[in-house]
Amino acid sequence: MENTSNNISFLLVTEAIKNLRNEYEGMNDRNLHVESDIFNLGRKPGFAIAAFMCLDNINVQNETEAARFIAEILSNKILGTKAKAELRDSNIILTFKTLPQILMSLTSANGMFSEEQLFWFKCYSNFIAGVFSGALNHFGYRASTTIDHPCNNDLKMIFKLEKLEGAWEFFSGNH
Repeated sequence: MENTSNNISFLLVTEAIKNLRNEYEGMNDRNLHVESDIFNLGRKPGFAIAAFMCLDNINVQNETEAARFIAEILSNKILGTKAKAELRDSNIILTFKTLPQILMSLTSANGMFSEEQLFWFKCYSNFIAGVFSGALNHFGYRASTTIDHPCNNDLKMIFKLEKLEGAWEFFSGNH
């Protein structure tokens, strides 16, 4: 991570994950609940960060510009690395060819995951995807998100976009 504020942010996310894990203790689908809640936790900061960054004359008018903003500007700001963005049929496909440092620290030397590492990887990935989804909300898009399991130390996130009409606010439903 690039700076202290990112370290503090991810420390807070870590504590939220621990608290949610305890809250859902004993449930068969505990991990899914934690991942979903962590995704939603990232949405409001993502919305706010995008709004704040757009004060610096960043203007996003369409899906292509939204994809570029997420892949190049926002991901670099919060993760210290850029993603490759591809836009296909109202889907933004983000690919990180190198895992962000926060996620890289969860893998073993051979790129494999223990069950515990995979849980944490999915949680942090969902938080990051939530931040990106919140930014897309700011630009007038609702985004259903899919995160591919990591392969060869890369990460792929797919955001299916739906243009929002009129005034919008955060959705509390599933991602």
